[in-house]
Amino acid sequence: MEKQHRLALDEASLDIAREILHCMPLPIVGIDDEGMMVFSNPEADTLLGDGDTLLGESAAHRLPPEFIARLAEGLGGDFSWQTSAGLRIVLCRRMGSQSRSRGRLLVVMPQGTDEALMKRAAQ
Repeated sequence: MEKQHRLALDEASLDIAREILHCMPLPIVGIDDEGMMVFSNPEADTLLGDGDTLLGESAAHRLPPEFIARLAEGLGGDFSWQTSAGLRIVLCRRMGSQSRSRGRLLVVMPQGTDEALMKRAAQ
């Protein structure tokens, strides 16, 4: 019974985390080590997928060349990305420090986003 309760809690926690990521007002994309997009929220689908879902797509075929070059080089950290709507900052984090997930998490933010937010995200 304890194991079933724990599984139910884990499933509820996963649902809540997924809902939070979908409600975030910033584009967020998760890419596994094979280059498959394993998560995208609606903001990412709009900005990077022209409204189509990115989930299950190859990053190499759907993301901007600047993203692919950065991922191919194995570079982490943040980088700038120039769009027709202006300069954006892309936070690039390796997944797996607190889970079994492997790959990269990308968060796209408008330039001028609060510096304190960026510092917290880097930790």
